[in-house]
Amino acid sequence: NAWLFTLCAYGLSWALAAAFLAVGKDLSDPSAKIFLVTYMFGPACAGAILTKWRGGDQWRKCLGLSFRVNPWWVVAWLTPAIVTALVIAVSTWLPDISLVSFADGVAARRGGALTAEQMAQIKPLWIIVLIALGAGIIPNALAAAGEELGWRGYLWSEMRDKGFWRASMTIGIVWGFWHAPIILMGYNYPTAPVEGVFMMTLMTTLLSPLLCWVRLQSGSVVASCIFHGTFNAIAPLSLFLVAGGTSFLVGPTGLAALIALGAANLVIFVYQRKVRA
Repeated sequence: NAWLFTLCAYGLSWALAAAFLAVGKDLSDPSAKIFLVTYMFGPACAGAILTKWRGGDQWRKCLGLSFRVNPWWVVAWLTPAIVTALVIAVSTWLPDISLVSFADGVAARRGGALTAEQMAQIKPLWIIVLIALGAGIIPNALAAAGEELGWRGYLWSEMRDKGFWRASMTIGIVWGFWHAPIILMGYNYPTAPVEGVFMMTLMTTLLSPLLCWVRLQSGSVVASCIFHGTFNAIAPLSLFLVAGGTSFLVGPTGLAALIALGAANLVIFVYQRKVRA
């Protein structure tokens, strides 16, 4: 069923990408945002279809849905901010990359100085962080559910017996390569989309254990939706608080993120060993 789910999730999302390209659209088109959000729901739809096919009375168990609030929801909400701070710190250790103010970072990414009017529109960093944390719950977590109900919902339920690390990293690889069509369109790595597919897969492979961990500890895919949504909201700050580097070095999909996520995985591994000892 894991293979069938993967084929179904890929088929739904990739068919949508093919249709998007077939009508002459690209990611610069105003409709691209709608396309990208709709693309995210391929895994959830695949999970729902297979759950119904297997017997719809077990849909909550198959998709990992439980709405019982517990402290791990808070952990899932705040951890992306910690990871983002670590990504920023790691970025500054890389050659020719330095820590800058948010305004200077925005100017650097736009390729030129900001006007006085643009500077006046930039909010203080602490407000931006609060906005990102709020957006992580609504609407981002709702959008992230399109992926999480599939990856950490249905597929985790199918693979959890394989062991935590094997299951979470396999899901991460499947999840990463699922992004291939939009990465090849220029998403995240516009200057090197082919290499970007493999870089994205490395990132999701390292991010997946964190999502699976909060899913496992909370007993609900809702926690991974919160984590994923908040990560999507706050992680881009790691691009705007440093100057220098490329998308392959800095930001949530660069080398700095791989190092930071690797460190986070090590923390989980050590914790597991300590608990078992």
